[in-house]
Amino acid sequence: MPEYTFENTLTKDIITLDMSMKEREEYLANNPTHQQILIKAPALLDPMMMGKLSPSGKLFQSTVLDRMKKSIPGNNIAAQQKRFGAGNVSEI
Repeated sequence: MPEYTFENTLTKDIITLDMSMKEREEYLANNPTHQQILIKAPALLDPMMMGKLSPSGKLFQSTVLDRMKKSIPGNNIAAQQKRFGAGNVSEI
């Protein structure tokens, strides 16, 4: 369940609660002196951390590098792959 942080606009007290989005809307409607604030950025999905892309793997080379080669005019990706070796693309 998402975690929401609220500030009481009168007392400046800060509280953090776990609730659904519907519960958050109800909470704000029932507590007009409370305002939602952002303390930290929401978590974003990182394909590297999820194991979907691997900088040194074939998947990375066949997806990211190939798209870069096609879409960036004048790139030197192929030369860098020759210099460092195709299997060692994390050092490029």
